Amino acid sequence: AYAIYTSGSTGKPKGVVVSHGEIAMHCQAVIERFGMRADDCELHFYSINFDAATERLLVPLLSGAQVVLRAQGQWDAEEICALIRAHGINILGFTPSYGSQLAQWLATRQQTLPVRMCITGGEALTGEHLQRIRAVFQPELFFNAYGPTETVVMPLASLAPHVLEEGAASVPIGSIIGARVAYILDADLALVPQGATGELYVGGAGLAQGYHERPGMTAERFVADPFAADGGRLYRTGDV
Repeated sequence: AYAIYTSGSTGKPKGVVVSHGEIAMHCQAVIERFGMRADDCELHFYSINFDAATERLLVPLLSGAQVVLRAQGQWDAEEICALIRAHGINILGFTPSYGSQLAQWLATRQQTLPVRMCITGGEALTGEHLQRIRAVFQPELFFNAYGPTETVVMPLASLAPHVLEEGAASVPIGSIIGARVAYILDADLALVPQGATGELYVGGAGLAQGYHERPGMTAERFVADPFAADGGRLYRTGDV
């Protein structure tokens, strides 16, 4: 279906290859999980260089909804907010930091801009960003999503709370979306006890095929799933 090049922590671009079946499964699962509707209208924020751009274009269209594309380089808060009002946009998807910037711009002008749904991803959703976005956009639904490119956009998501639990640094990444599995494992690919530190592995139907013409790296990052009887794979996210 597509290949997206990402440098990750190595600094060397690598092409992540995703099949039609995986992105189709993911989009259908997101439609169901997020409760997408035909009367929705979403502002498309993401650059095509990121896989979230594919999801946030296909998911509304597959739901019969509308998508409004911002102009290239159009990030000015006043222009974006005017665009939201002009088109009756009711779904916003952005990074927590950019959503917080928009919210702060509106708040300094004592304005609110209610929408039906906010979706954040790409970085941790801190308590400060959570409160700013909630106060100004007043979303009925607020999802926080997580996922490396290799796991097809976002394999996990949570409904953001109204306020963070005491002592929490950020909103949890939530539970799996669609026909996926997720485990916290140790270095021997064994499950760690509840509360222990381990690495997050994601598997099931929503994995990329691997890295384009990088078989060694593919074998290193996509490993056999020790819990699957059908020869499934797990992706080592590197996140603990």
